[in-house]
Amino acid sequence: MSSSSRRIPHSSVAALLAVGALIAGCSGSASDGDLPPRLETIRPSESPSPGFTHSAKTQIDAREVTGDGWNIQVPAKFEEQTVPGAEGTTTYRWIAPAAGSQPPLVAVVTDAKPRADAIEQSKTLEITTELDPKVKVTRSELEWPGAQRAILLQWTAPRQGATGGLTTWQLMVQVDSGLILNAVAIAPEADFASLGLAEVLSTFTPTS
Repeated sequence: MSSSSRRIPHSSVAALLAVGALIAGCSGSASDGDLPPRLETIRPSESPSPGFTHSAKTQIDAREVTGDGWNIQVPAKFEEQTVPGAEGTTTYRWIAPAAGSQPPLVAVVTDAKPRADAIEQSKTLEITTELDPKVKVTRSELEWPGAQRAILLQWTAPRQGATGGLTTWQLMVQVDSGLILNAVAIAPEADFASLGLAEVLSTFTPTS
C-alpha cells in the first residue's frame, strides 16, 4: 500500500487514537455462546440512525482496497496512508485531498490481539465520547457477514470555531476472539452525507 506525509487535523487523529487506546487498554473476551453478565448488561440496544446494513453494491467513483482479512470500497480520489499502531494493530487511512482544515477520512484499524470483547470496547468508547455533554452516541448491534458480532457507533461532535459538527461512524467487527476490525469514517457533518461515507462503511467486509 502507498503512503503519504499529509498532516491530519488533531480532531481526526484524536478519534483514531481513541480506537487504539481502547484496543490496548481493555482486558477479557467472550464468545456469543458464553456471554458473561458484565457484557450482557452493556449489550447495545439502540437502532442505527439512519438505518445501516452491509452492502455488496459497487459504489460510484470508488475503488476496492483489500487488506489482511478485510476489504472496503473507498472514494477513488482519497489519498492513502498506512501506519503501524500499538502491538498487534495497524491503521489504514484514506483522506480527501485539498479539503481544508478538516478533510474527510476513512480508516481501518486491525486488532489481531484484542484484549476485550467488541461489546466492552464499544461501551467504553461510548462513555468516553459522551464525557462531552454536547455529544450523544448511538450504539447499535448489527448482523454482519463474517462477524461473530458487529457494533456501530454514531455521533456528531461540535467543532471549535467552525459551523456544523464533525460526524464519526465507527463499525466494530469482531471476527472471533482473536480478531477485531474497526472501520471508521470521519467528516464535517455536511460532507459526510455528500460523500456517501455511510455507503462506504457499508461495503466493509471481513474476508478471513
